[in-house]
Amino acid sequence: TSFKPLAEEIPVQFVRLHGKQLEEALYTGSLVQLSRRGGVIRAGEIIEPLTTLKIIIPALETAVSGDLFAKVLASPAATDTSFPVHFTAVPPEVQAFIDSQLSGSKGP
Repeated sequence: TSFKPLAEEIPVQFVRLHGKQLEEALYTGSLVQLSRRGGVIRAGEIIEPLTTLKIIIPALETAVSGDLFAKVLASPAATDTSFPVHFTAVPPEVQAFIDSQLSGSKGP
């Protein structure tokens, strides 16, 4: 999957999931690249590959029912400040938002 750079970063919050338990720590970051099935999150934290995340998009909080979940991918492109994710559960409202962001993104 090739990720497209976004014209504007999308602020997100995320929580790590262990089994079915959400951690209490809430992290903040931004989606900086996106595809229909995943994206790249820039954050101040290093998140281990294969970690499951619940992602919150504050801009959608009032419009969305259902949660966006993703798994952190093992990738040589990962850095100390950014990491790729694969969406594992995407509510229809979030998919519509992603599609609208992709249609307005820059790049090939």
